[in-house]
Amino acid sequence: MMRNAKVDRNQPEIVKAFRSFGWAVLIISQLKNCADIIVSKDGRTIVIEIKDGEKPKSQQKLTEGELKFMDQWQGEYRIITCIDDVVSICDERGSRVSITVTNDDIETTKTTFLDIKGESVGSITANAKTVKHPVSSDIRLKTEASNE
Repeated sequence: MMRNAKVDRNQPEIVKAFRSFGWAVLIISQLKNCADIIVSKDGRTIVIEIKDGEKPKSQQKLTEGELKFMDQWQGEYRIITCIDDVVSICDERGSRVSITVTNDDIETTKTTFLDIKGESVGSITANAKTVKHPVSSDIRLKTEASNE
């Protein structure tokens, strides 16, 4: 009997983030003893293993098959756990510009990513609410994030 491959909780948002930055994404998580996705842009191809960063480290370990695949893979290979990891990969070849606006205790930051030519290749908008804490200084709570 065939079983469906287990997909990490954060895989859809990571795929969406890569695509919003103009990367081609091939989902291969259904393959056993492999990685989760392959991404490609501007001649660069990366095999990506996605782990759920909200789980304990003990539940983020690579399986035996994933370890063997990683050892045998001769190209670029990354393990990522969150959108920040996607941003870091996208940031490696270009630059980014961030604008932050605060209105009624809501801080909105829009980060636009530029390619080597300075053209926009995508952006992420994140909102955070500043809350007064009785004991410590201000605490920022991330309330939502979206890719544009």
